[in-house]
Amino acid sequence: MASSIAWAQDVRLSADIAREDIDVRRDSAEYSVGVDAQFFFKNDEYFAPAAEGYTLPGYRVRPSVQIYIGRFTLTAGVDALRFGGMSRFHKAYPYFAGTWHVTDSVRLRIGDLQGPAVHDLPEILDDPEHQLAGPPETGAMFAFAGRNTKGHVWLNWRQFIFMGDTIPEKFTAGIKVDFLRNSERLRVKLRMMFNHIGGQISNFDEPMQSLANVSVEPEVRLTRSVTAGVMMAGFHTMVGKVARPFEDGFAVQPKIKTEVGIVSAEASWLRTRNFYAPHGNPLLMSVSNYDPAVYEKDRSLVIVHADINKAFPSVRFNLRGSAYYDTFASRLDYAYFLGLCFSPRWYGRLPRMTDRDRR
Repeated sequence: MASSIAWAQDVRLSADIAREDIDVRRDSAEYSVGVDAQFFFKNDEYFAPAAEGYTLPGYRVRPSVQIYIGRFTLTAGVDALRFGGMSRFHKAYPYFAGTWHVTDSVRLRIGDLQGPAVHDLPEILDDPEHQLAGPPETGAMFAFAGRNTKGHVWLNWRQFIFMGDTIPEKFTAGIKVDFLRNSERLRVKLRMMFNHIGGQISNFDEPMQSLANVSVEPEVRLTRSVTAGVMMAGFHTMVGKVARPFEDGFAVQPKIKTEVGIVSAEASWLRTRNFYAPHGNPLLMSVSNYDPAVYEKDRSLVIVHADINKAFPSVRFNLRGSAYYDTFASRLDYAYFLGLCFSPRWYGRLPRMTDRDRR
């Protein structure tokens, strides 16, 4: 029987190919076979000195099998990514995970995680492009859900090292908690991320660092179709060599969102000072991730996202346009995204073991 807690993910295609709802408890005599395939075309027309513009065409496919054993779920598959113009897959990763449904509202997953979209991070902390072209997250996730609170804690081990390696270990840890009140009319989103570069058994040139980002975003649903809120974020260098002109910073972003049928839009004003997030959209940072000479202490951007999202049985369509107007530099950067996601899944019952099979 499926869990009484709904872990379902937003149907927006830009979120991710991986659906969280397949990782719920089911009948222990069942299995499922499915494919999550995402076809995308994203064009970044970025002109800011901190970011580079480019086109990202391609597709990602993730066939998988799940076996349900009591309160445990075994997932096995392959995650393959190919960009347009390449004669072969850019990357193909094995995809394995085990999930223990401790209770109907608590679960532990170890192995490959569903993808960055389930963390529901603001763009300034996590660039949505990582969900298209980044490797699968590998580590552990502890998820929970209650009457007025739901969330999870996760660890993504991004780079493993052996004794004597010349590269550092890298991992990201995070916390996601949503506080809900008044039938979800009021929601407070708390997000925390910790990024570490280091290691004791290797000799590497990359600066050792431990960085922290936190965001708090209260939002209130004003009407059935309008939501308003404000995202407040911070950056702090906990330990490590100084690799940028500042060690602390902040960001404030009031927002208003509307959704009517398959059309949605969000308008916001982002004001930052000395802000940096290792996985955030580089267009929004105070420093560049590729040019150390770039440093803009204060940023001010008006940001607009507009989406058309249409969900069919096992199919999702998304068209998104984004505009970023830098009020200090009087510069317009923009991007657009087009994609289709297919996620069919078939369920069946496992053969029943006989006494002879058990022997």
